[in-house]
Amino acid sequence: MGTGEFLERRILRIWPAHLIMLALLAAFVFGTGPIGLAPQNPRWFQWSKLPPQIFLVQAWFMPGTSGWNMPTSTLSALIVCYAGFPAAWRS
Repeated sequence: MGTGEFLERRILRIWPAHLIMLALLAAFVFGTGPIGLAPQNPRWFQWSKLPPQIFLVQAWFMPGTSGWNMPTSTLSALIVCYAGFPAAWRS
């Protein structure tokens, strides 16, 4: 299995479920706002913080809080490891 195939298989395992959960979270946050249920930390749910979350790059030296789905910062870091593992293994 080549490096590209390894990385592709790992990303395809993680990313679709991540996108579904992020979409559900966004729907929940924006759907409950109009009925008076605002988030406790609204600065975490800014539109500007969403793109790094979507592409799972929020743990790649981005300054400040990651916002949105905070546990996915682990997945973001894992993608870097998955990308580097095959190269390190062959060395």
